[in-house]
Amino acid sequence: MFTLDSVFDEIRQILGIHDEKVVFSKVTQAISILANGGELDGWTGYLDLCTHSGGTCITLPREVGAVLAIAAGGQPLIGRDFLFQFHLNGMAGLKPVPWSWVDTGGSFATFSEFLFPTKIYATSTSSADDNKQLTVFGFDDAGRPLGRNVSGEWVPGIQVVIKDPPVMTDELVSRITSVRKPKTVGSVSLLTREYGSDDGVVLGVYEPDETLPQYRRIILGTPANWVRVAYRKRVSEIRSKYDHIPLASRTALISMIQSLKFRSEDNLPVALEFEADARRLEAEAQAALSSNLARPLQIHTADALTEEPALEA
Repeated sequence: MFTLDSVFDEIRQILGIHDEKVVFSKVTQAISILANGGELDGWTGYLDLCTHSGGTCITLPREVGAVLAIAAGGQPLIGRDFLFQFHLNGMAGLKPVPWSWVDTGGSFATFSEFLFPTKIYATSTSSADDNKQLTVFGFDDAGRPLGRNVSGEWVPGIQVVIKDPPVMTDELVSRITSVRKPKTVGSVSLLTREYGSDDGVVLGVYEPDETLPQYRRIILGTPANWVRVAYRKRVSEIRSKYDHIPLASRTALISMIQSLKFRSEDNLPVALEFEADARRLEAEAQAALSSNLARPLQIHTADALTEEPALEA
């Protein structure tokens, strides 16, 4: 692993580009192509998360690309496809069978759902964001789409002002389907309040560069208080010469940049040669860092197919 500054001048010379933003974009593209080549060291992460919705659901942070494995309360679970709900031995509605988890996709704008319709508000960690606005889409307490009057016309979505002290919305919100956020200086929290309480309940925490929050949500077949998730990281955009490059080989990155250069010149045969060389170099570097460990078969016993395991608290 290395930082971009160690190869930045060489990359800029290959591309013949002096605009740093364009160079960062090309490096991001190169990393993305190499990352799609397999399970690489540096691209796997682990999370311990508390569950919500009665211990049957988790919402994953933005850096999660694909879920590789889940253990609930210390007990490994089997992953199922979302379409498994239509299998004869599958789910009843959206409830997975015991010992399993289901990935419902990455289109959720909040960490959790409302228990009942309520007003919402937003705050930021920086006062420089005061009076900026989130646009929240969803449904009100009567099941009608959220909207507002703009110059005599109905426009989808309501405005939530970022402010401290907070400014509550006039509308009661029952479900949020999407959130649009401007770029901010600080992290922005979208909150609501439980009935009869002045304490804020967090619906989402959005980083300064997030403009369209979208998170993956996992449904658990066996309730638990916490889960451990192994995941494949999403490719992050390179924004600085000092950003971390999650590759094992500097030469692989250089070869991939050469490939992109020839691809932009419509010289596809040479571009593919450089790409193949880049993949080989990265695979060899990864292999040199890996131990030769066995991954045995997983076997269900007869009881395991019918009984739920006892999970840790």
